[in-house]
Amino acid sequence: MRWVATSLTAGLLAPLLAACATPHPLPEAAGTPAEPAARQHVLVVSHGPMASGQVGSGVALDANRIVTNRHVVAPRGAVLPVRVTLPDGQERRVISVATSDRMDLAVLALDGAPLSAPCWRSTGPALGEPQWLLGSPASGRAVLNGRVVETAVPDGKFGTLYAVTAAAVPGYSGGAAVDRAGCVAGITTAASGAGATARAWALSSNEVLHEVSRIAGFASLPDGAASERAEVAR
Repeated sequence: MRWVATSLTAGLLAPLLAACATPHPLPEAAGTPAEPAARQHVLVVSHGPMASGQVGSGVALDANRIVTNRHVVAPRGAVLPVRVTLPDGQERRVISVATSDRMDLAVLALDGAPLSAPCWRSTGPALGEPQWLLGSPASGRAVLNGRVVETAVPDGKFGTLYAVTAAAVPGYSGGAAVDRAGCVAGITTAASGAGATARAWALSSNEVLHEVSRIAGFASLPDGAASERAEVAR
């Protein structure tokens, strides 16, 4: 490949995240097309001895499920204990997890009151269109905006991605990429470059929705923990 993408979980930023509050994108998204999706943005934290505080983002799919990146909840292949925090600060217990074998995608089912999902776009990205990215960084901006500059770029690790001119940082993984209509157009997954060449790479919403429908079911998990990878339908 002519570019190298890296996942956007927290990695070595975990101690910093533990010491301070992670910014929520809603204040920065106010007044932009990303505001409705920002109201449903969630913080996803994988923990346990193998996780080192792996931190990412997520967005609601429906009343009791959210989507994030597989590398957020399974950074070494096996699903780790997961904690999900809603915009109002409430923590939700993860009762099941399904991961894709085709792309860097995971679906988490939560207990508790129904979620309010943002609209999801059923079409792929268009070159030149503006998008807003929502994240959970340790510091700095929690909303980025740019334009789509590449589409349908295959990657053996992450899936088929598209690129937005934005310098995404750890904590953006699994967050929504929002179009000008306020709908989720993709899931931010990886990054490459720096400065003027910085790119955020996302899985398109139409591919995400197709993959979600392909995942047949969810494996039950012990209380408060995602202990093993769920099998997906082929």
